[in-house]
Amino acid sequence: MSEVRMQEIDLSQVSMSQLSHLKTQIEQEVQFLSTSLHQLKAVQQKFAASKDILSKLVPENDGKEALIPLTSSLYVPGRLSETNRVLLDIGTGYYTEMSVDDAKSYFQRKVDYLVKQIEGIQPTMKEKQKTRDMVLSVLQSKMQQLTAQVRGQSS
Repeated sequence: MSEVRMQEIDLSQVSMSQLSHLKTQIEQEVQFLSTSLHQLKAVQQKFAASKDILSKLVPENDGKEALIPLTSSLYVPGRLSETNRVLLDIGTGYYTEMSVDDAKSYFQRKVDYLVKQIEGIQPTMKEKQKTRDMVLSVLQSKMQQLTAQVRGQSS
């Protein structure tokens, strides 16, 4: 297994064009991580909502009317039957039938997994943001120095 070594770079010794390129690269990484976090949180909320709605499937609700979603904005009236079993979309066109308790457990495992993924990405994103801020600070400082030099030469 190869060992990855991190090397600190003195940003004050890096050219402005390199700093600008580095800043752009880090901003893209921060944007990617931010988008990924947003998507993971959205999926986590969907799994949590699915788990929560399963509490409404109790034997007392057998035969009660409900609105059945055909799409995200189209519903048809229906009646609940077999409130002790559900059909779950487990991805890529596969479905499985399971008990309500097993479905709750399935959704909780998904939520827990996503929480771990989110917790793993957040420190990386914070570190990237900190690095971006340092690069930006050095870049601004160099710009001010260059502006001062140009003003000094024109006087």
